[in-house]
Amino acid sequence: MCKVKLWGVPLLLLLLLSFGGESAQAKPSPTIAVMPFRDLTGKGKSHIGEAIREVVASDLKSLSGVRIVERGSLDKVLKEMRLQSNLKEVEDDTAAKLGKVVGASVIVIGAFQEESSLIRLTARFVRVETSEIIGSAKVDGSIKQFFRLQDRVTAELLRSSGLPQLAKQVVDGTEQRPDLKTLDALDLYGQAAVAESDEQRVVLLSSALAIDQNFSYATKDLAALEDRMRTYQAEQKRATDARVETLRKELASTTDRQKIDALTMELMRLLQASRRFHTLRREARAYLEGIAPGSPLTRAFEETSLMLASTSMQLRDWDSVLRDGESFMQRASSSSFFEPVRQMVTQAIEQKRQASEGKQKVVDFLKAHPGVVSWDLCQLASVYSSNHQFREAQRLFEACQRVSEKPTISAVQGLLMTDMMLGDFASMQRHLSEAEKIDFATARTMKTTYSVMIPSD
Repeated sequence: MCKVKLWGVPLLLLLLLSFGGESAQAKPSPTIAVMPFRDLTGKGKSHIGEAIREVVASDLKSLSGVRIVERGSLDKVLKEMRLQSNLKEVEDDTAAKLGKVVGASVIVIGAFQEESSLIRLTARFVRVETSEIIGSAKVDGSIKQFFRLQDRVTAELLRSSGLPQLAKQVVDGTEQRPDLKTLDALDLYGQAAVAESDEQRVVLLSSALAIDQNFSYATKDLAALEDRMRTYQAEQKRATDARVETLRKELASTTDRQKIDALTMELMRLLQASRRFHTLRREARAYLEGIAPGSPLTRAFEETSLMLASTSMQLRDWDSVLRDGESFMQRASSSSFFEPVRQMVTQAIEQKRQASEGKQKVVDFLKAHPGVVSWDLCQLASVYSSNHQFREAQRLFEACQRVSEKPTISAVQGLLMTDMMLGDFASMQRHLSEAEKIDFATARTMKTTYSVMIPSD
């Protein structure tokens, strides 16, 4: 590869506006569509191309007077036209047709090639109306110095385009630009761009930041994504609160058995979907206690009983599983839900049996291995945990983390397991937050996994 050069993304706009000899002020604001950058290396890193595309689009969006075709709109047309970034390079006239469909005036087509610690980017800019190439770029650069080289070469190109004042703005402070640690961060960023769910995006962006804490694009996107998710959650909570209140009022105002059953089932399902497990148990018990012994079995009675037992099981309240499960089996021996409830009761019995027997097993183990007490607190915690002595295991795992010079994520994983088995969800949330300081990416993955288990009430 030749000696390294890089271009700055803002150059794309300046090239688009300056080609043809007309002043930027005289031209209408361009609408730009950015294609995924193709991988010429042959290493199967197509997501880096998606990342470069996302970075280019992000920088263009930050410039006033520029409109960007949204990724979703462009990808939909790409799919319909059966154009994929990993196929042969798109011809200029085909790109122009694509641009017309999505309402773009200019389309950016690019590729990248990695070689050792260097990366080459190529791009051309096609005017949609005429299919002509109005600009092109071919640049090589060090992966490590990517951002700084980008600023310097952008400035050089701005100067050559007769825009020295903008060039000076670009180079001011360029030495403070951080290194790009690895293309792996770019690859994760690209995966996040095409992820199918916001939850996946959070994990992938967090993973990119775990590799490269100075990756500003991932930082910005993650903050924006988490803000949106908090907004969605708040809106969902308001809607759920309103519906729960309405259902409670309707239940209080009727004595019709069929209507009570229907309203109760809707309430139970709503509480379960919103992870209001403690509220669900209170409402379920109130409903079941209102049904006189010997009353005909209804679907609402059966489903509510099943949800009550399964929710108590999720909360690790084994005594409640036994009590509520046995009550249901006594009243509904012919129910199709009898067997699932019986299995939950059996599991609760087994959990309590293992906890009871585990006390002596720990004593026996420590007698046989006296050195483990002074050897490793985390190892000792694992002994207690494997013998179902979760409260003591939790205490030991926490002590292990406090005295360790370098706390490990594996110890946190053991701690989270004890939290879950104790039904201590407040501690679980606290330990998940602490885990982010040890291993940000792994902690975010664990938070996504455990979030569905943690009650929202």
